Amino acid sequence: MAKPSEPPQQLASSKGDIQLSWPRPDVLLVRLTGHFDRKLGAFMLDAATQGLAQHKRMQIFCDWSDATGYDSDVRVTFTSWAASHQERAKLSLLVTTKIVAMGVSVANLALGGALQVFNNRAAFESALRAAKSGL
Repeated sequence: MAKPSEPPQQLASSKGDIQLSWPRPDVLLVRLTGHFDRKLGAFMLDAATQGLAQHKRMQIFCDWSDATGYDSDVRVTFTSWAASHQERAKLSLLVTTKIVAMGVSVANLALGGALQVFNNRAAFESALRAAKSGL
C-alpha cells in the first residue's frame, strides 16, 4: 500500500487504466479511465483490503467520471466487497456516464444506500478535501 508521500500506483489493462493514491493513510483515491475490467477491479479491491488491514476505518473515493463501462462481474465483486466491509469502509463515487451510473445505482440499491454517489465534480472534490483534512 502506498503512503501519502509516495507516487500513485497505476495499472493499465487492454481496456482502461486505474490510478490509486493515498492522500491520507486512511483515505484511498481511485481514478479510473476507460473500461473497468476484472484486472483493474482486483487491483483496486486488493489495495482497499490492504488499507483496511492497517486501519480501523477508511474512506474510499472513486473518481469514475472518465469510466466508459464495466464488466458485470466487477460490479458484482465490488458490491460484495462493499457489503462485507461497509461497517469500516465509506465509499464515495463520482459517476457521469449513464452506463456506469446505472451499475452504481444497482450496487447502491443492493447495499441499502451505503454508497455516497456524486454526479457533480465540485461536490465530490469538496467531500474529498474534507476527508483529506480529517473531517
